[in-house]
Amino acid sequence: MLNLIKRHLLFIIFVLGIIIFRGPEIWKNLRAEYQQKSVSVPIFKNLKGENINPKYPLLIVFWASWCGPCDIELFRIQNLIERNLIESSQVVAVSIDLHRKDLEMAISKRNYTFPVSWSHEMNLSDQFEVNVTPTIILLNKDHKIIWSTSGLSPSLELRLLKELK
Repeated sequence: MLNLIKRHLLFIIFVLGIIIFRGPEIWKNLRAEYQQKSVSVPIFKNLKGENINPKYPLLIVFWASWCGPCDIELFRIQNLIERNLIESSQVVAVSIDLHRKDLEMAISKRNYTFPVSWSHEMNLSDQFEVNVTPTIILLNKDHKIIWSTSGLSPSLELRLLKELK
């Protein structure tokens, strides 16, 4: 029993040592790399094939019709638009649905007022390295990623109100 406690204590000391001595440097490098990442923004097309001309800063939301958390996040975004707190031209929702029919049914049920694009036609999810839905990416006017999150975001509204106004 005493041997087990010693091992746990040594492990905790080891981890704390890494955090104390290397943590700030690691965090600084990760943060600098993340903040300086500039992306090539594609020409988004709506479901009619027309170009979407978004306004910057731009919120890109990768979602799917079958994704419950996506419904929640898109509802929250739509709510901000309806309350005139953000503009619909600052949002592009990119569906990763495999079948266009599923996407079209979802849009008709939900009455989104922001533009919707389909990743399947343009491989947008690959370009932005999206692995899960929802993935939310916020770009500034210089096309640099200033915020990114996956899943449900407790700070979504606060972040959007700060960055999109």
